[in-house]
This record gives sequence, C-alpha cells and structure tokens, in this order.
Amino acid sequence: MATKTSTAVTNTTLPRSNIGVNAMDVTYNFGGVLGSAGDVIQMLPISLGTKIISIEVAGGSVATNGVVRHVGDGDDADRYDRGRTGSLSSVFTLCNQPAGVGYTYTKDDTVDITLATVTSATVTGSLHMRMTYIAP
Repeated sequence: MATKTSTAVTNTTLPRSNIGVNAMDVTYNFGGVLGSAGDVIQMLPISLGTKIISIEVAGGSVATNGVVRHVGDGDDADRYDRGRTGSLSSVFTLCNQPAGVGYTYTKDDTVDITLATVTSATVTGSLHMRMTYIAP
C-alpha cells in the first residue's frame, strides 16, 4: 500500500486564471514498479472552487485482471467511480458515480485512482485519466 503521484500532480496546479470550461489529460506509468491493493495514485491536481464536469479513465497497457478500482479524491475515495472490476482497456470509460457530477471543491485536492483489490500477481503498465472541469 503506497501513495504514488503522477507528473501532473508534482509539476502542475490547475490554473486559477483559466476561467471557464477546461480539460486536462494525464498518464501515470508504473515504470516497472508493481501496483498492489491499497495503492493510491494521485492523478490530477484540483484547486479550490473547481467544479468537475466529467472524469474518464483508461488502462492503456495496464495488466489489471482481477483489479477492483475506485476513482475519487482525498475526502471520498470513490466519489466518481466505485468498485469497477476487471481489466482496464485502452478505451476511456466515463466514471459514473452520480455524487461526483458537478461536485465543487472547497479546498485544494487531487483526483485519485485507488487499487482496492488486486487478485492477479501484478499491476503494471500505465493508467490514463481525462478530466473536464470548470475553473473558478
């Protein structure tokens, strides 16, 4: 169980001056390090006042058979998607947890992917996330 951080989180904050609808894409590459149950991958930074329109996730080259994953943030690990099982394909899948649609952040945070269960031996490759949001 570890917290991993994408380059978007380490190198970027959402620009507060980009008022209106924005989109951001990020890829997290496991880089040969195996993922395991309980890992939290901080994918995208969120600024105070940001309103989420949609979040999509794809697996890219991830070998994730037997993985249960959540998409959420520091306050609610499954705010956007709860308990999606199976392998992640290279096709973007819309996160569909109704509570997350239109959610507005009251503090800076990150949108995360949590690997809740890993029944296969390894989680490797890369994860992709696309977020559409309204900046304050």
